[in-house]
Amino acid sequence: MSLLSGERFNSKPSLRYGFCRRFAVAPLLALVRYHPPERQTVTATLEPPTSDLVTVDVLPDATGILVAVSGEVDSSSAPVLAHHLDTVLETSPAAVTVDLRGVTFLDSAGLSTLAMAHRRAEAAGGRVRVVASSRAVVRPLQITGLWDLLSAEQVADSSAERGIA
Repeated sequence: MSLLSGERFNSKPSLRYGFCRRFAVAPLLALVRYHPPERQTVTATLEPPTSDLVTVDVLPDATGILVAVSGEVDSSSAPVLAHHLDTVLETSPAAVTVDLRGVTFLDSAGLSTLAMAHRRAEAAGGRVRVVASSRAVVRPLQITGLWDLLSAEQVADSSAERGIA
């Protein structure tokens, strides 16, 4: 009897080598059945997106249009902000100010929405400016470079100044 590589002199033959392994595993494979994943139906609507996480108010401003945002802007609520910004930018205003003082959370989806609004406004000859107060909003804008691109400005949070009771 010759030794297979990796075996000791007084050990029993291993099932991991040669002929024995195929027959030892084959009955187990017959027990495993393939189950295709369930199909999910997806329906598309033409209604504007809604979210309980964010509130967007569009107001006329002395310099253009003010878009006041409050709540959390993440992947589920960014489409709501994008819808409002698209609606505003369709009128080709000279300046759009996005007031993020009421925003408590801003992630990459929100940053992407702001960047797209900037590109669209710039292509139409306008500009988008951002006003923010909390570190949760200011820091992501600074890290990504959007702070300078959007001419962002950090201001003190004053709810009374925005007309919020």
